[in-house]
Amino acid sequence: MFAGMGVPPPGPVASGGVSLPSQGQAQAEEAASRPAQRVEKGGVLLRRGKLQIEPVISYSHLSNNRVALSGFSVFDVVFIGEIRSDQVKRDIITSSLNARYGITNNLQAEFEAPMQYQHEEVMSGPVESRKTSTNTHSGLSDLGAGLFYQFAGEHDSRPSMIAHVKVKAPTGSIPIGTGGWGLQGSLIMMKTSDPVVLFSSIGYTLNFPITVGNAQVNPGDSFQYSVGIAYALNYNLGLNASFEQSFIGESSSAGSTIAGSRLVVANLKTGVTYALTKNLSLDFSVATGLTSDSPDLTVAVSLPYTF
Repeated sequence: MFAGMGVPPPGPVASGGVSLPSQGQAQAEEAASRPAQRVEKGGVLLRRGKLQIEPVISYSHLSNNRVALSGFSVFDVVFIGEIRSDQVKRDIITSSLNARYGITNNLQAEFEAPMQYQHEEVMSGPVESRKTSTNTHSGLSDLGAGLFYQFAGEHDSRPSMIAHVKVKAPTGSIPIGTGGWGLQGSLIMMKTSDPVVLFSSIGYTLNFPITVGNAQVNPGDSFQYSVGIAYALNYNLGLNASFEQSFIGESSSAGSTIAGSRLVVANLKTGVTYALTKNLSLDFSVATGLTSDSPDLTVAVSLPYTF
C-alpha cells in the first residue's frame, strides 16, 4: 500500500459582493487536508473483517501574485495610471482521522474526519502603498464517506478495476469547508509487473448548490485523472510517483458565471512507504504544483494501522 494524493488550489473568488472559495480551492484544501485513498496508490482492498485506522497530518503552502494596470498608455510605450500588486499567501495544516473497513473481500467502506487550520496573508493596493491583512481560520472540515468495490481482478493484460463512490457532507463552514454537498464517482485501475505496480484513475465530482450570504451559488463540477507507478525496493520499503490533474468548471450565481472560478490544477507527487511492523506503516509524500492554480507545495505524513 502506498501514500495518497492531494491537491489544493488557491484562494477565494469574489463577484458581485459574493465571496466564496472556488471549487478548486475547496477540493484542493480538502485534499491538502487529507491525502486520498491508499487504494489509489497501488494498494489492495482490505480483507473481510479487517479495520484500518489512519491518522494523517499535512501541510500546504499556496501563493498567488497578480499585477494590475489601471490607466492608459501613450504610443504603447509610456503608461500613465496606477500599478497595483496583489499577493496572497496561505498556509494550511490539516489533521485527519481516516477509517476503512473490509465488508467483504471485494467491498470496502471508508470514513474521513478532517480538522483544518488556515493562515492567510493578503497584500494588495498600489505598489507604492500596499496594505497587508491577515486572516486565521480553524475547525472541522467536511466529513466524507464512501465505498470501494473491486468488480474485476487482474488477468493477463487486463488490469484490476475498482469502482469508487464518495459523499461529502457540508460539516465545515467556509472557508474551512466547501459549504455544500458533493458526490464523486471514479474508476481505479492497477496492473502488476513485479516489483512494479502501474495505477491510474479517472473520476467526476458533482457539487450541489450552496448559499453564501443571501446568494445562491452553483459550484463548478470537476473532472480529474491520475497516472502513476509504485516500486517495491524490498519487503519493507516502497517508492511511488504520480501525476494528477483536475479540471474545475466555472461557478455561477444568479445565472452569471463567476470570473476566475474555472481552474486547472496539476501536481507531480512522489512518496515513500516503510513498514514499521506487520500492521503499521509510515507514509510520506511531497507534491509540487505545476500550474498557477495548484499549490506550491504539499507535504503529508500518515501512519495507517490495520487491526
